[in-house]
Amino acid sequence: MTTRGLTGLARHAGPLATALCLFALESSSLVQSAFSAAPARSDVSVTPGQKRNQSFQLEPSAKFHGSEAEFQPVVALDPAKGEWPAGLAVDAQGNLYVALIGLDQIRQVTLDGAVKIFAQLPAPARRKTATTLGLAFAPSGHLYVTRSSADPATHGIWRVSPDGKISDRFAALPPGFPNALAFDKSGNLYVSDSAEGQLRIWKIETRGKASAWKTEPRRPGNDAGSAVNATFGANGIAFDRSGKSLYVASTDSGRIQRIPLNGDGTAGDSVVFAQSEQLIGADGIAFDLNGNLFVTVNRADRLVVISPQGCLATIAEGEPLQHPASLVIGVSGNPETLWIANLAVMESPGLTKGTPLAGLMRLRKGERDLLRPAAEVSSTREVR
Repeated sequence: MTTRGLTGLARHAGPLATALCLFALESSSLVQSAFSAAPARSDVSVTPGQKRNQSFQLEPSAKFHGSEAEFQPVVALDPAKGEWPAGLAVDAQGNLYVALIGLDQIRQVTLDGAVKIFAQLPAPARRKTATTLGLAFAPSGHLYVTRSSADPATHGIWRVSPDGKISDRFAALPPGFPNALAFDKSGNLYVSDSAEGQLRIWKIETRGKASAWKTEPRRPGNDAGSAVNATFGANGIAFDRSGKSLYVASTDSGRIQRIPLNGDGTAGDSVVFAQSEQLIGADGIAFDLNGNLFVTVNRADRLVVISPQGCLATIAEGEPLQHPASLVIGVSGNPETLWIANLAVMESPGLTKGTPLAGLMRLRKGERDLLRPAAEVSSTREVR
């Protein structure tokens, strides 16, 4: 770490947090297991448009963002045809599934790269609109889907059979914007509701009974959103490996919050695990096997990683990332492959200049060509 980086870290986080962050970056839990290989060169480069405290060290054969070795396009999609990729899930065999917002459709990408329609959800009544978003597999092999619909009969959580041929509504939900999904170890399903900028999590028992599990009012700082999603609250959710805490990305406030799961199944008091301006627009989240939390930041076209100690580092920023939404890590948390849904919500309608790159991308960890985060990090944890 540079002298400037150490000074800044100590000023913002204190000696203990500095030591923890340094340890995390030097240990295998973050650097060696998360996007590193050979020793990095000592030179530090700043990509165009980056703030100077967001620096990267480059592997000898690395290129800047956009090289095929960093992000490998897997499936190109056409938003003009309603192909807006949102939720992602991987089944036990390693096949990838993506929810297409504009089509109420789920597609499967097999291990050999073949793409096919896996399931088509029923259209809402009377030409009303519906949005298909989050995906999550249950141990039974059924695929669960969040659906925000103007038709009450099609709003809520849908369940798709393992062969994709049968889909039915598993649970009804009150009006809102159900988004991401996560299962606990008992098979209960948790659903984030992004409406009105609040932290709202629904719990759905194995028989489909839904209840409010955690609700908190909109916090200060939620007004930093864009015109597209200025009132987004709870978004991506994920349980840690112990299954004892649910982590929630709050999009507008740039926070990752941790909610303990009490022994009786109720929610404990939430705490802020990470908070940073670099997290404003946080969307999908996923843990790797080492406890590192990967976060897509849709408004900044950014991918970040947060160590178990709460230290944040930027992995990539800028193209080919375009409003990255959901992400998922391999099969059963395999730390070697990370999949990202590129929503391209700003580029596709022409709100931002550039060629739309909507589709699915793959980022393999451990390749020599990947950008490695430099040790210019900061502790993002709030001390309580």
